Amino acid sequence: MTRGEKIAWIWVWSAMTLVIIGSSFAVWRYASLAFPYLDAFICDHSIGTERVSACQRAAAAEQVPLELRASALRKLVVVDGHEPETTAERLSLLIRLGAANAEDWNNRGNAYYALKKFDKAADDFRTAGLMNSAVGTYWSNLADAQLEGGRYGEAIYNYTTAMRKGENNAEVRGNRGWARYQLGNYAAALADYDKAIRQDPEHIDNLNERGLVHLALYDHRLALTDLDKALQLNKNSYAVLTNRGIVHSALGDFDKAGKDLDRAIELDANYLLARLEKAWLLIYTDRPADALSELKVVEKLGPLSISALEARSRARQSLGMLEDAIADAEMVMATNDQYTWPYQLRSEARQYLDDYEGSIADSNVVLSRFPGNMDALVTRSTTFHLAGRFDSAFADINHAIATNANRAYVYESRSYLYMYSGRLAEAVADARQAVALAPQSVDMLNVLGWAYIESGAPAAGLRECDRSLAIRETERAQRCRAIAYLDLNQPEAAQAAADRAVALNGVSPNNRIVLGRIDLARGKAQSALAHFDAALKLHAFDRAAVRMYRGDAERALGNLEQARFHYLEAKKRDLGLYTGPLADRLAAVSQP
Repeated sequence: MTRGEKIAWIWVWSAMTLVIIGSSFAVWRYASLAFPYLDAFICDHSIGTERVSACQRAAAAEQVPLELRASALRKLVVVDGHEPETTAERLSLLIRLGAANAEDWNNRGNAYYALKKFDKAADDFRTAGLMNSAVGTYWSNLADAQLEGGRYGEAIYNYTTAMRKGENNAEVRGNRGWARYQLGNYAAALADYDKAIRQDPEHIDNLNERGLVHLALYDHRLALTDLDKALQLNKNSYAVLTNRGIVHSALGDFDKAGKDLDRAIELDANYLLARLEKAWLLIYTDRPADALSELKVVEKLGPLSISALEARSRARQSLGMLEDAIADAEMVMATNDQYTWPYQLRSEARQYLDDYEGSIADSNVVLSRFPGNMDALVTRSTTFHLAGRFDSAFADINHAIATNANRAYVYESRSYLYMYSGRLAEAVADARQAVALAPQSVDMLNVLGWAYIESGAPAAGLRECDRSLAIRETERAQRCRAIAYLDLNQPEAAQAAADRAVALNGVSPNNRIVLGRIDLARGKAQSALAHFDAALKLHAFDRAAVRMYRGDAERALGNLEQARFHYLEAKKRDLGLYTGPLADRLAAVSQP
């Protein structure tokens, strides 16, 4: 190599050194700018596991153009949108950057909806709709959020808007039907569900919900038709099973109702509605202690709803826990004074506690809101009767008969008023009217049985109570049979029927009265006293009878002063049924 060639190579190597040094400096100086662009490229085009990390870095890089960051944020929502909280945070950043479009607002609304933040979701869906008003989905999403938030009127308006913009499918129409159902507009709800099911005959939710609309309209046959079809499509739907149980219960078919509710609970032990309806079923079938046990499970699953508090107060009332029942009712009053049932329940409880003025005041509250309310009229009528205001009592019950559709129930109630008044011919006549109006009602057959027994026709009474049992066994029917057998001088049969009544309802004060009477007939006066005392502690309605028969037990034990005391107490409470028997008893224990 010549000297000139050596010099040339020295210059070449020097230049290459400068290039290497300069390149290293450039990489160091501009790496923070080049890498985010590379991350953005990987985020857009890669499908490997490194994609999420690249998107996260690109979204966080402030030195790249806004559109690249926005694109990375949107890609993250798609490829890593498993957690709605994270999705909402990423879309919130996109919105703060000012790069969000209508779909971004809609997607954040979906994330808030999944988080049950329905007001925030509604705000986002509304913004999306205003940004692109032609997209019907945005308006139906807005309506969904309003529906979940209990804003039913607004939801109906926005479902209608969505349908006008082309979102006219079975889902949207069914949801509008549900909003109308929540507002009590059952005819309009039914029209929506009819059209929705024509669009999609196998839409389980719509079939289920139309069944509830039919139930609200008292068309139980059609309700069962819809719910049966829904269960054919999915036999393991615990929601549909629960609703069918409710319909069976409304029809008085408690065996089928119990099977449906038990199956629903088996499928989902934490399904609150099934648990709650099971508690109500136990109340209907005279098992209030079991109902309270079921409600304890409900309480463990979350705070008690208004309906659960109502069930608990009813169960406590049935168990004679009247102060506790009133406390539950007053808890609801303090939360929302617009509910009527707490006043009705407190009216009934106060009646048993001899607080007649308080009971009448509560009935007046109910009747000021609903002047024709049948239960309030019947309760106030009974309270007037117990307070000795007989004209007012019969005025209320006669008004109830004239204005209510369920006349059988009111005839039943008036039959008892006549019975306790000692007007037994009228009691039998009303009981017959009740049976004529509702021949398959166990309650109506039982009142006729009692009316016959009190009228001195125990064989006829037994026949009616047996007819009741042929339809469905109740503790009232077994108690009726026990007294009929006792009056027919068949104490063994009476004891068997009474034992069965107690097995069905072990806390009924009326069953205690019957057991006491049977013990008296068998010469077991001390045991009879225990039963009568238990009936008084349980706030038995017919305390005149309890006192009279307790006096008989004291008399059998030779305690004539105690017998006289209880006969006088019975006389204070007697409304006419026991006037003759008490006069005879007092004469028998009077001082010579």
